[in-house]
Amino acid sequence: MSVRITYDGAVGSGSFLIEAAKYAYPNKVELYGQDSNPDPWAICKQNMILHGLYDTHIEIGDTMKDPKWVEDYQLKKFDYILMNPPFGYRVEIPETDPYGRNRYGIPSLTSGELSFVLHALASLKPEGIAAIVVAPGILFRGGPDKKVRQSLLKEDLIEAVIALPPNLFTSTAIPVAILILNRKKTQPGKVQFILANTSYEKERGRNCLRAEDIEKIAKACRQTEEVAGFSRLVSVGEIEDNDYILSVERYIEPEETIEATIGMAIVRRNAYEQSNLPLKALGKLSDPKPFRGINPPRESEEEPNYELINLVDVQDGKILFDQLKPAYVDPCRALRFEVREGNVLVSGRGTALKVAIMGIFGRDCRMKFFSDARLDFSGVDMLIT
Repeated sequence: MSVRITYDGAVGSGSFLIEAAKYAYPNKVELYGQDSNPDPWAICKQNMILHGLYDTHIEIGDTMKDPKWVEDYQLKKFDYILMNPPFGYRVEIPETDPYGRNRYGIPSLTSGELSFVLHALASLKPEGIAAIVVAPGILFRGGPDKKVRQSLLKEDLIEAVIALPPNLFTSTAIPVAILILNRKKTQPGKVQFILANTSYEKERGRNCLRAEDIEKIAKACRQTEEVAGFSRLVSVGEIEDNDYILSVERYIEPEETIEATIGMAIVRRNAYEQSNLPLKALGKLSDPKPFRGINPPRESEEEPNYELINLVDVQDGKILFDQLKPAYVDPCRALRFEVREGNVLVSGRGTALKVAIMGIFGRDCRMKFFSDARLDFSGVDMLIT
C-alpha cells in the first residue's frame, strides 16, 4: 500500500498531523508541516516525539511568503491537507505568484484564510483532498473574495461546507466552518452543506463536539446523504443564483423550536416564506380569553339540532363525523360554541392533546361544536379563515 502524504501549512502545535497519524494507523503516513512562529514550531516538534512520530518534516517560516516545501520550483504536492489558518491573518498576495497560487483570483488583504485555501489547492495532488477551517466571512464577503469563490465553483473544486458551533477554539469565540476541497468530487456539480452548529456540549467555558456529533458529520460526508435540517446537496447553479454565497444557513434552514401552550413546535421559517400555498387573512381565535367547551345538554324531547364533538372524536388531526353524538341545544346558547369550516380546534384533557382543522361539513351540513373538551386557544391565538 502506498504511503499517503499529509500536510499542514499552519501546523501550530501539530495536533492535526498527530490526529491524521492516529487515523491512518496501522498504515504509514508521511507528515509535513510549516509554521511562521518559532514557539508553536518547537512545541510541534516535541509533540511529534511524545507521540512516537520521529520521522516527520516540520519547517519554520511564513507559508505564504516563504513556503518551504518546494520541488523543482513548484509547491510539493500532497494527498491530504489539513489546516487551521490563524484568524485575522493579513497578507498581500502579489499579482504574479511564482507558485501559481493566484490562479483562481487574489483575495482581499483581510482574507488571510482564503489565501491559505488557494495555497492548499496549489499543493494538492490531482486526486488530493483538503479540509481547511475558515472564519465565516470568506463564505459571503464580496469584492475579490467573491471572485475567488466564483472561480472555485466554476472549476467544481468545493466539495462541502460544514458550519460548526461558536467558541470551539481558545483563540476566538466566533463560529467557524470547514471548507472541503476535492479535485475529483463524488458528486460533480454539487456542493454539500452541513449545518452542525447546534450540537455540542459545554466544557470549561468552551463548546466541544461530542463523539456522536463528529460521527454524524463524518457519516453525512462519507455517504453524501441529505438529512432534513442538517445536510443538503446544492447544485452549483443554485449557489450562482445566491450570488456565490457559501454560508450554510443560506441553503439549510435551521429548525427553530418554540414552546407554546399546546406544547413544543418546530418552526421552519424559510419553508414558510418560500411556500407557494395561498395565504389568507388571520383573525383572533380566542378573544378575550380561552374558554371551555359547552357542557353536554341534558336529554330533551326536542329534535336534535346539533352534533357534539368530544375529545375522543378527534383522531390523528381528523374529526370522526360518523361517531358524533346528536343533541338539542338552545340556538342562542349554541352560537358561542359553533364550529365552522376553517376553525382550528385545539383541545386537551389531562395529558391528551388534540388538534384539528374543520373541513367541509358533512351530514346535512349541520353545525358541530365541542362538548366539554376543555378548549384552550391561548397557544394558538389566530383563526384561519
